Amino acid sequence: DDIDDQAKSLALSLPSETDLARALGTDVDPQAVHDVRRSLMADLGTRLSTRLGEAYDRSAVGGGYTQDAEQVRKRALRNQCLALLVANQTPASLDLARSHYDLADNMTDRIAALGALVSVWSEDAAHLLGDFRKRFGGDPLVFDKWLALNAGAPDEGCLPRIEALLAEPDFPRNNPNRLRAL
Repeated sequence: DDIDDQAKSLALSLPSETDLARALGTDVDPQAVHDVRRSLMADLGTRLSTRLGEAYDRSAVGGGYTQDAEQVRKRALRNQCLALLVANQTPASLDLARSHYDLADNMTDRIAALGALVSVWSEDAAHLLGDFRKRFGGDPLVFDKWLALNAGAPDEGCLPRIEALLAEPDFPRNNPNRLRAL
């Protein structure tokens, strides 16, 4: 309990699939890396659900959004706890993430909830992706994050969605950041 919230958040963070593949080096099976990482996240979310829920509740930030260091640490821990809780896909964890998205007073919390829901392709993930784009799609850096979420979604519609995004007349194909994000 006496460990800094940011340190707790980092301790609960698993290496990305890209980092895992890089560590493996050769003969990487991307699907196996994805499946094992998701399974580990779900297992951690299940085994630690009580503690994660307590940490999530304790790290709530009140009084409106600021970039105060204490709030940043609390948001980091809260959003990491949410990601692990959602990984086990219980109705309660999915409801928690949806509520986190709907009640967020800042984009950091909103995109964290969206990322958690997209990562398990919840039943409302597509709707929330659309909502997020309407709210924040005008900001190029946020648009990059949104594109990356679309491209990393584990649903059957991922490739057709990417093709549709690329086919949009106003998609900035001459911008390497947009292409890299997608």
